[in-house]
Amino acid sequence: MNQLAIANSVGINQSQVSRLLNGDFVRASKSMYALCKTLNVNPVALNNSLSLKEYPQLVMHLSDFLDGSRKRELALIKLIRATRSLMR
Repeated sequence: MNQLAIANSVGINQSQVSRLLNGDFVRASKSMYALCKTLNVNPVALNNSLSLKEYPQLVMHLSDFLDGSRKRELALIKLIRATRSLMR
């Protein structure tokens, strides 16, 4: 599904879809929630506001891995970034 098709489905302009998908927004709007619904995305993590209570197993595993050191934090970030291509 391309941005124009998404825009037509949500009822907004393609340029607005582009801005929203690129994270170029200050707060969640009706358009953002409509976009999430159209793309079947849970809007929990909108605008870098992640609620970890929604992911108890993730929190448990993060607690096992992270030891408070910058080295472990950077290793986890590197791992997450490396797996992004698997999510596409």
